[in-house]
Amino acid sequence: MKKTVIFGGTFNPIHYAHLDIIQNVLMMPSTEKVLVIPTATPPHKISDNLACDADRLQMCRVALQGIKNVIVSDVELLRGGRSYTYDTLRHLKTIYPHEKFALVCGGDMIVSFKEWYKYKEILKMTEIIAVRRVGVDDVQFDDAVRDLINEGAVINVLKNHVTGISSTEIRENIENDEYLLKYLPKCVLEYIRDNDLYGDR
Repeated sequence: MKKTVIFGGTFNPIHYAHLDIIQNVLMMPSTEKVLVIPTATPPHKISDNLACDADRLQMCRVALQGIKNVIVSDVELLRGGRSYTYDTLRHLKTIYPHEKFALVCGGDMIVSFKEWYKYKEILKMTEIIAVRRVGVDDVQFDDAVRDLINEGAVINVLKNHVTGISSTEIRENIENDEYLLKYLPKCVLEYIRDNDLYGDR
């Protein structure tokens, strides 16, 4: 049975590493579609310069427009409050009651997965697509995947590492167009400029 893949994040802003993950997930034979879900208030990290919900949502939309089988969802933004994966999954199951889900988790999230709210329940509700990331030790990543599988998780590991791109560094270099175009689609940079995001000039 094909799956609806959930890819959540702050997307502050969305960049090429995110797009790389989406393209890799779309190439998996089991993928029917990808739901890209900007988070409301992420419980595991606090950004010092978080663009408003509407801007993060729209940056995702302009970056992903025209890509088949990708849907940008405002489901978490409409709900508001703390953004817990468990609650989002429960809500999505009411919207898509007959669909099977898979959840994208970067390497940093995999190694800290047992700290998540109701993580054991999450493992019962969805499969996991684990993504290796530059900066996350492969041995630590593999150990964490093995531990979760031993707890009943169904995990598929993407073969490729994802390019190491830091949203924080993008925001810190927001004045430098030449730097930004290495990591951001031009349409996203234009949106940032047009809407004076991140302390833009």
